Amino acid sequence: MAPRKQVLPQQFGAALSKHLDAVNAFAMLPYEQQMKVIDRTGSIHSDAEMDALVEEIRSGRISF
Repeated sequence: MAPRKQVLPQQFGAALSKHLDAVNAFAMLPYEQQMKVIDRTGSIHSDAEMDALVEEIRSGRISF
């Protein structure tokens, strides 16, 4: 089976890419949890909210 292709929303990808540890933490999440995070980005309307989400990922405090 071919790997699943995943496209990150642009604002999320930009915020995530500022922090290598957040990139690594996101990459370590199971696919289903990654999809929940990506779905959650649809309700974020500011850079501050996106940064807060990235901080949750970095710190391991992300809730699903």
